[in-house]
Amino acid sequence: MSPVPWHSDGFFVEAAAGDLLGRSRPHLTGEIYFQEATSMLPAEVLRAALSNLEVSSSQPLQSSASDTGRRLRVLDACAAPGSKSTQLGNWLEGQGGLLVANEADPGRAEILRTNLLRAGVVNCLVTCLDGRELGDLAPELFDAVLMDVPCSCEGNARKDPGSLLRGSGGAPSNDGTPPIWHRPLVEMQWELMRSGWRALRPGGYLVYSTCTFNQWENEAQCVKLLEADVATELGGFRASAVDIAAVLNFPPSAASAIRGIAPLFSEKAQGQRSKGQSHNYPKV
Repeated sequence: MSPVPWHSDGFFVEAAAGDLLGRSRPHLTGEIYFQEATSMLPAEVLRAALSNLEVSSSQPLQSSASDTGRRLRVLDACAAPGSKSTQLGNWLEGQGGLLVANEADPGRAEILRTNLLRAGVVNCLVTCLDGRELGDLAPELFDAVLMDVPCSCEGNARKDPGSLLRGSGGAPSNDGTPPIWHRPLVEMQWELMRSGWRALRPGGYLVYSTCTFNQWENEAQCVKLLEADVATELGGFRASAVDIAAVLNFPPSAASAIRGIAPLFSEKAQGQRSKGQSHNYPKV
């Protein structure tokens, strides 16, 4: 094993050793968790951004008198199978914070719940809701939102080069929009981001991430959110990009992966409130 240089709890494991560790007691009891190093980046970026706010149980995030002393609240909106949720949950426990891990698919939500239990994450609520509805169900509730959206998974090409050929759906349109096969996926990602944005409180952080390469699912989505007219449409927010380099000092070997992670800082425009709809909350 060798340490992951930018994560104190991460280690690179050779395939043969991984098979052995996968059958070990520490893995079965949740003391260790296997995931790609790159999949650790989004949660680590969000953790570091929140740490920069100097949030702790003795110095909580505050925006109004009613918020004084409350716990830090973080949403993982597309959480299954749970690798990023276990990262965030373990860190938040030390901060006295609460994680809401959401997964729309019931079967995957059960896998998420099992992995969180196995990892000993207790400061967590697991929900099974359409992520596109979370912003209306819980407007401005969360201090941070992780939006690791479903994507075309072009990152799998490292292990399966043929996946790029199977996913090829033609060239972009003349107007620069995605190929036809990409459009429903891109639209769903946008709706998820809009929802996460609505769920974010003033001064909070949203990290949007994918495991794919194309610009339509990455930079284009973030540029769209950062446009002033869209920010207004999403409820009176101003948005500005956060300088990754100021948040985390990644080595060159990891820096290239950051183009797929776009952290956004939201700030409520002066004197404006979100243009919320009337909400039909689920009965408890």
